[in-house]
Amino acid sequence: MDAIKTGIFISELRKEKNLTQKQLADLLFVSDKAVSRWETGKGFPELSIMEDLADVLGVSVAEIMKAQRFENDISCKEVIDFADESLSMYKNVFKKQRINFFLSGFLFGLIILIIAITHLNSPIIFDYHKDIIKIETINNNRIIAILDKEVAGYDIDTVADEKSVFINCYKSRWYELFGNKKEKIVSLGNSDDIDFVYYYPGQDGDTLIYSSGNNNNHGGVKSLPRLIYNYWIMIGMTLSFVFISLYLVYRKRYYSKIIFIIATFFVSFTLSLFIVLAGKMDKIYNASYYLSGILLLTICLTFLITSISMYKSKTKQS
Repeated sequence: MDAIKTGIFISELRKEKNLTQKQLADLLFVSDKAVSRWETGKGFPELSIMEDLADVLGVSVAEIMKAQRFENDISCKEVIDFADESLSMYKNVFKKQRINFFLSGFLFGLIILIIAITHLNSPIIFDYHKDIIKIETINNNRIIAILDKEVAGYDIDTVADEKSVFINCYKSRWYELFGNKKEKIVSLGNSDDIDFVYYYPGQDGDTLIYSSGNNNNHGGVKSLPRLIYNYWIMIGMTLSFVFISLYLVYRKRYYSKIIFIIATFFVSFTLSLFIVLAGKMDKIYNASYYLSGILLLTICLTFLITSISMYKSKTKQS
């Protein structure tokens, strides 16, 4: 069986009946795009409508499948051969569909697993309080930070020109479940090189937790993550609007599918930002911690939305 020959045969029969693709589609309760796919050899009529298609075109189902008219009655052997050939073709189609569904399900499950692991290991920043971190100067003029036993990790940034150190403490869900909780001592540097130690982030700026007394406190810095996330959200929403508009304008063009996928990606990215960072916009300092989760969720949502769209498209065509 040849899909192209069958498509040409269907096209010839339709024209003999003086039917347009739209009229034939209406008679069979399918879309005109489905008929177009049949006639160009890019698709094949579903078994459920083959009998109705044959009735409308005035031929038998066997003639459509063979893509030719039968001048004489076909023999019993030809019927059996034809049935075997048809069954084999549809088995191959169903096999490919099962493989595609299996691979899609495996990929979807893998993405979900990676997202779960990523978020189990994503840091939960501690709000500053006096017991979470203590700053002390030891005998060799080294400044150390003593971290609470609940702390799983820390980040340190330094500002050389201003002789300032910025530190924060965090834990993770994974650490809560499997971590070995113990006290940690962190060396921050020599007291001659450090004027201020700040704990970040803060709602209104960083919290001063150590001062050498040699300089006036400059008040720390404003934590930047909210600005970073705001830029991401603004970029995501802008590009989503642009590509959705392009899709609505060019949705009947051959490249509309590419535009749709791009639009779906940016919409998914914007949604992922809100989902992953819900309630955390003012608490997370290091954006890179959550970027992997945002991108993975973006891929997951893009895959899900495009799959649903393709499924609906195929349903309409059939």
